[in-house]
Amino acid sequence: MTSSEMNPLYQQMGELLGSMKALHDKVDFRHAQAEKQGEAVQAEMRNIKHDQRDLEQKFDGAVYVVKNDVDALKAASGVTSRALDELTAAVSALKKPVEEIMALRARAMGVLLAVSTLGSVFLYFFSPLYHWAIEHMPLTP
Repeated sequence: MTSSEMNPLYQQMGELLGSMKALHDKVDFRHAQAEKQGEAVQAEMRNIKHDQRDLEQKFDGAVYVVKNDVDALKAASGVTSRALDELTAAVSALKKPVEEIMALRARAMGVLLAVSTLGSVFLYFFSPLYHWAIEHMPLTP
C-alpha cells in the first residue's frame, strides 16, 4: 500500500479515534454526573431515614399520651360510675323519708279539711244558739 492510499485510512482512523475519545469523555462526564446524583440520593435517603426516625418517635410519644389519656378516662369512668351508684343509693335512701313526709302532709290536710268542715257545720248549726246564749246570758254574776 502506498502512502497516498494510507492517508484516507489514517484519516478514518483519526476520525474514529476522535469519536472514541469524545464518546469516552461523554461516558466519563455521565459517570461523574451519576456519582454526584448517587451521592445526592444517598444524602436524601439519610435525611429521609432521619425524618422517619423522628416521626416514629413522635408517633410513639403520641400513642403513649393517647394510651395514658384512655387509661385516665377509663379510671374516671369507673370513679364516675361508683359515684353515680352511691348517689342513686343516697336518693333511694332519701325517698322513704320524703314519702313519709308526703303521707303525713296528706293526713294533716285531711284532718284540716275534716276539722274545717266540722267547724263550718258547727258554726252553721250552732251559731244562732251561740248568739242567743251571748245575748241572753248575763256577763256579770
